[in-house]
Amino acid sequence: MMQAKMTLIDESGEVRELTSEDIKRFKSAKEVLPPSLLEKLAIPQSPNDLED
Repeated sequence: MMQAKMTLIDESGEVRELTSEDIKRFKSAKEVLPPSLLEKLAIPQSPNDLED
């Protein structure tokens, strides 16, 4: 049986501490942000972008 994900905020609005399992599920900025925002944030979109 699959374990339910813990919410990040409890009933009183407090944010819980992140676990190592939470961090394992993180995705990189390049995977989730649109190219236009990556450009504005100066996040390289490919290894060739590092050479400029």
